[in-house]
Amino acid sequence: MKRNLSDESSTRSNSPPSINLTLSADDLLQMSVADRLDYIRRLLRSSAAYVCHVQRIAQARCPVVRFCHKQQKIFCELSINNHLAVANTKLIQYFLTLEPKLRSLLYTIRLWLKQKDLLGRGHRFNTYTLFWMIVTHLQIHNQQLPSVRTLADLAHEKKQHGPWNCSVPNLEQIQSKLTNLSVEQTLHEFFSFYSTFDVQQNELSPWFGEIRSKTSTNATVSLADPFEHDHNLTANISANNWMKFQEECQLAKQILDESSKKRLTKSWGLALILTRKSLPQKNFIHQKPSYHYTHTTHTVDLSLNKMTKDDFEQRIQLIFKDILLFEQVNYELMKKKRPVDIDNDDDNGETELAEQFDETLSAGKRRRMDKDEYTLTPVKDAPDSKEKIYYEIQYRTWQDRRKLKRTVETEHANSSLFEREKFISLKLKEDKEHQLPTPIYLSAEIKILPTINETKAQIRFQLQTQEYHKLFIDLTHFLNLYLPKLILNEETN
Repeated sequence: MKRNLSDESSTRSNSPPSINLTLSADDLLQMSVADRLDYIRRLLRSSAAYVCHVQRIAQARCPVVRFCHKQQKIFCELSINNHLAVANTKLIQYFLTLEPKLRSLLYTIRLWLKQKDLLGRGHRFNTYTLFWMIVTHLQIHNQQLPSVRTLADLAHEKKQHGPWNCSVPNLEQIQSKLTNLSVEQTLHEFFSFYSTFDVQQNELSPWFGEIRSKTSTNATVSLADPFEHDHNLTANISANNWMKFQEECQLAKQILDESSKKRLTKSWGLALILTRKSLPQKNFIHQKPSYHYTHTTHTVDLSLNKMTKDDFEQRIQLIFKDILLFEQVNYELMKKKRPVDIDNDDDNGETELAEQFDETLSAGKRRRMDKDEYTLTPVKDAPDSKEKIYYEIQYRTWQDRRKLKRTVETEHANSSLFEREKFISLKLKEDKEHQLPTPIYLSAEIKILPTINETKAQIRFQLQTQEYHKLFIDLTHFLNLYLPKLILNEETN
């Protein structure tokens, strides 16, 4: 919830003069969506007490007017004739009343996702999606909850919104089968189910309460809306976040498997799951270790126009090293930074999971580190290559550049674009907040792809460590937009 609210007077100063408040509901519904929202926006700004930050959002999937109640410090969204949203809300209330444990499950898994940085805006999960993931799992697992289709068939009063059947029966007509299971047992089943769920072949449907063959390849994960079946609730979730989600599910399942080993002085079970730390996978291996980890990768496609391969590679080096302040490291140093072989570890005996976790968190016993204080974590199937260029990144020079751009352009108006971009990076380097406590290591591999009409280049970035996944994603997203602008600019020549 956002609480940093500006002064109400600043919002009201731009308010239009008083408007006609005598419009009937029929008059309002005859307006276009944009005019209707504009009328509500003006009405709120001129007449509603303690209301500020009023916005009209007409281009959203569901057009709304967003505003904040200053006294209560809560943000609200107001829509008109959004019958499906009302039906969805009633359906959620129905499930929460039918099975009270759902609320505890939702709060627990929501906190777990938040601790793992998988909950929020962008390509992460949200609470609404998470609720239907939990419900669908319980529908599939021994039919502990009824499918939405079953509820619609049992309802005496049928409700239809467009082509969608949104009927819900009375609570007395149906019972759940979840009451005998503890929250911890249900959590274990949730983590076990999603840690192995195949998103390439299958999709989830709360309406049918089952796993169905995937019909669309546009999204990484497919979870259909319970009423509006052609709407994918998980369309925004990226492949990297889904991979991280499944890894965390596997780790949480392993923790709960060993939760019977209770100890009086150290954390175990649910307390381990809800920590911000992610346990290294070696903590879960008691037999012969077998590791497989796919490094985070990203590809940027560029057009060479009339540039030669050598010119292109020189410009890339110029941007990375001189502008963004990446430090190139040699192949032999990179081999030292790469994870060690776990088979050579001195401690091959069977150790208790929770004790290894405490060693991970304790100040004196952290995971094995090299002389440069870089964490070494076992990894397999992530080959090195002398054809790649390896970089060490110590400064977040890709963030907050726009804030400094105008100042630098004023101070260095006669400088070239290349020089101005370099000045921005140097200012960011001086800022301690943009210094990384531990460097990021990544590789860049350039491939030239001749086509009929033009020559294209492909730069494949690969994160060389198991840390900093989010920063790597932010960096590659920045490079997608930044590289074409500088590569094709004559001033960098």
